Amino acid sequence: MLRIGGGDADRLSVGATALTIELDLMSETYPNLELRLVHCDRHWQPTENIFVQDFMRLRSHDWDIRPTIAGTRHYNYSASITFPRADGMLRIQHSGNYIARILDIYDDEVVVAETRFFVAEARADVELYTYGDFFDSPLTDVIQKGMRIRVEARPDVDLFSNQINAIHLYRWGDWKRPAVASSDGMFDDPPLTGTRARWESFLGGMGVAEFSNIASGNEHRILDLTDIAIFPALGQVLTTPLSDLPRQGFLEFDNNGVAETRFVSSRDEDYVEFEFRLDLTGRAAREDIFVVGTFNDWTPAPEWRMQFDSTSGMYEARGLLRRARHEYQYVAGTWDAATATLLGEDASLIEGNNAQAMHPYMALIYYRDLGSGGYDRIIGAGMGWTGR
Repeated sequence: MLRIGGGDADRLSVGATALTIELDLMSETYPNLELRLVHCDRHWQPTENIFVQDFMRLRSHDWDIRPTIAGTRHYNYSASITFPRADGMLRIQHSGNYIARILDIYDDEVVVAETRFFVAEARADVELYTYGDFFDSPLTDVIQKGMRIRVEARPDVDLFSNQINAIHLYRWGDWKRPAVASSDGMFDDPPLTGTRARWESFLGGMGVAEFSNIASGNEHRILDLTDIAIFPALGQVLTTPLSDLPRQGFLEFDNNGVAETRFVSSRDEDYVEFEFRLDLTGRAAREDIFVVGTFNDWTPAPEWRMQFDSTSGMYEARGLLRRARHEYQYVAGTWDAATATLLGEDASLIEGNNAQAMHPYMALIYYRDLGSGGYDRIIGAGMGWTGR
């Protein structure tokens, strides 16, 4: 998340004053890239507002592109760009959701890659409170340990609390699937599964939301592909010496849902083919099983759906992973091919729920600014921890 001016920056407990985008490329010729930043509403739809979509300031060709060292197999160029810049290019003046889209400079119909990021202002005091509660899973009749989170946002006096139109709650690292409390859904029935949200805006000049039915979760499993002694670069499929098993407790605390790459030497920076193996006591489950982690934005995807091997009695999934200290977990549910989503998604069936596990959550406060043609701002962000 990027912080921009306005208000007391100390009130933002997260974010940085500059962001860097990095990507690896396999290209027959020297890559020629353009970066375009696209302002979006809180639903990630591009904002139709010429005052906010500054097409001159929100694009750049100033990439740092480097060829890889000899021996790298799965990519041959690395590219990076940092913004905002001191010369005024890539200057971001409006807070909100942004898509960073990387294009071919000679054919802007070719999207090489894209990612998302947030831009926030310090224009509200945000408090995030966590409480112990219960978690009702669709996959079992047993009531489990869970959490409840309450978010309160007090905007600056020159802002109007009734223009706070939503509060999005993110589990750290899982940036594509927030729990949402909004004025649009304040009278909707709560979902039968997953996190439930209640909107209580305008309470005493505040924006207030409460989220419940949150699983306590467990510390993530850790896969350290930076350990060359255990995972050597020999060209074959890598896996762990033993298969994974369902669990309840944990041996060590994780890095809160993000991958660590700083321990990888330049000669070992590459991708490896890795196979996850999960042993559910040698039996196939009724549910669909997926592996999610830092390598796929914690989002169930068809390529990471696990297949049951009746010969080995294990669930298996294989793909390319960047050498890093990854985190991952197994989730169960019912795959809906029509919507490409996992219905009734639940990690507790395999990973267990542990009240001592610590997970950071971030709340973003969305404000519908009616000036300049109207757009969604992020006027504040708050952090809280479960398991403390």
